[in-house]
Amino acid sequence: MRRTSAFAATLAFALLSGCASYNASQSPKLDYSLSAQRSAVQANGMQLMAKPVHQEEELKTYYSNDLVRWEVLPVELYLENGRSEGGGKLYIPREGVSLVDQEGNSHPLLGLEQVMDKAGRSYWRTAGWAFAFGIIGGAISAAQVSQANEKMRTDYSERMYQDSELGPGESVSGVVFFSIPKHLESIDGWHLGVVCTNRQGDKTLLEYPLAGKIALRQDDRAGSGDGQPEI
Repeated sequence: MRRTSAFAATLAFALLSGCASYNASQSPKLDYSLSAQRSAVQANGMQLMAKPVHQEEELKTYYSNDLVRWEVLPVELYLENGRSEGGGKLYIPREGVSLVDQEGNSHPLLGLEQVMDKAGRSYWRTAGWAFAFGIIGGAISAAQVSQANEKMRTDYSERMYQDSELGPGESVSGVVFFSIPKHLESIDGWHLGVVCTNRQGDKTLLEYPLAGKIALRQDDRAGSGDGQPEI
């Protein structure tokens, strides 16, 4: 009995200290990537590079969370105004960025609070194991989870793409988050759309083709939901 309790305590501690913590590395810059440069699209002097991040290991490395599991797809983008000096500024609002599937359906662009509502739940569910064991105090678990979520919120907020106005030669990068269907298996045939507007109100649409197979997560293959207790 003591061995069982000791094992449960060790497992609960490992879950909280490992999973209920936020440790994300910065993603490599797209404008330094040769593959991103080769696949860049251009229109009316504007250049767009983009990368949807859906592989589990990359998500855990750069976002400290398998966001696809929570039905969130981060797309990293880089925009550059390659116009000559007399070309004028271009306005690129965040709401002008869209994700469109192969059937022409647009998928919702998520704000910070919406991302947190989805992704932040992962840490609370991890803490649920500790609560279920009844070994680690709720106050300790809640403190660790709240700290991890606050670090996530700050990092995502700083990296999230914001409304931008680019003059000739200027560039901007950031991350946009989209809601995607559960158990999505592919983004082949999808595209990212970005609308740019000049001072006269003329609009330019950049369309970046996306592709990639999304591996089913272990819980999806098992058909067992998220595999963790609700709290």
